[in-house]
Amino acid sequence: MVVDWEQETGLLMTSGDVRVIRIWDTDREMKVQDIPTGADSCVTSLSCDSQRSLIVAGLGDGSVRVFDRRMGPSEW
Repeated sequence: MVVDWEQETGLLMTSGDVRVIRIWDTDREMKVQDIPTGADSCVTSLSCDSQRSLIVAGLGDGSVRVFDRRMGPSEW
């Protein structure tokens, strides 16, 4: 399991040996968003930009993927 926590916003991003990046609002204790990775390998690292819009995920196959949280599910 890998996590990235943004203290200012209370957002917790989690992933691991699954095919999604799950974002939680720790203040409300609710899931906010699931982002499918579209990869066959596990997520090994996560990081978020300072505006909390872009998520960078390193994957077990050596690839790096960037996800924009502002995009809708039909755009992934």
